[in-house]
Amino acid sequence: MELLENYNKSLKAIFDHVGYKYGDESDGINDYTDEFWDFDTESVSYADTEKEFEEEDGNYYVSDIYNEHIYVGELITLIICNSDFDNTRINCIFDNSKRIKS
Repeated sequence: MELLENYNKSLKAIFDHVGYKYGDESDGINDYTDEFWDFDTESVSYADTEKEFEEEDGNYYVSDIYNEHIYVGELITLIICNSDFDNTRINCIFDNSKRIKS
C-alpha cells in the first residue's frame, strides 16, 4: 500500500538524518517539533511556549532519557525516552531551532 510505503520511507529518512542505526519502521516517532526544549544526559524538558519552558510552569514536561540515547541531526534531534506509564521506549523528535540551551 503506497500510504504505508511513504510512511516507512519517511521514518527511514528521519532515522538516517539523525544517524540512528538501530531503529526500524515499527518504532514510530512522537512529534514534539512544536515544543520549546532542552536536555541533559538524564532527561529532556519541553513546553508548549517559551515562557512556560523558562518558568517551568503550565504545559511543561520532563521525560527521562533511555540510556543516554540522543541523536542530533542538522534540523532535528531524536531522543529516546522512557514512557512515564509503562517504562517503554518512545522516540521523541524535536526541532533544533526551538532548543533553549540552559
